[in-house]
Amino acid sequence: MPPSPNYHGNVYSSLKDVLQRVPQIDSDRVYYRPSSADKRYLEAYVRPDRLDSLIGAEDPTITVKWTQHPSPDEFRIDYADPNIQFHCGWHQDDDHPEYGEMHFQYDHPGLDKLVYQAATVEAITPPRILWDILDRLFVNIIPSVAAPLYR
Repeated sequence: MPPSPNYHGNVYSSLKDVLQRVPQIDSDRVYYRPSSADKRYLEAYVRPDRLDSLIGAEDPTITVKWTQHPSPDEFRIDYADPNIQFHCGWHQDDDHPEYGEMHFQYDHPGLDKLVYQAATVEAITPPRILWDILDRLFVNIIPSVAAPLYR
């Protein structure tokens, strides 16, 4: 089956390179899904031993879906930790126009419903956008939102 007509191979190649360079991600466990021939998204495994004492039986994952358009691209960058049922993501799509072009969302068992917030990013290239969002994830979101769920 051929890739989606909106797929441009270079974007996933450069995004995979970014994922493999982030210290919190296991560079040997970054995969094209469902396969390298049919790249519909990327899946990467986080190394919990590099997350300031957050350790669980299962490794958290990051999933990146990207569709290039003339402007703006659509993407979903999601983090999931099955150990604490925590999920968060940055989405630039038309699912929640009330939050603007891009939004951040998160959910965990202690919440009654998903939390949505408007989000922006200054970067304009897919690799830089991914890098900036992963920085927010590992520097801000995991320590302040996910880490307390381990206690």
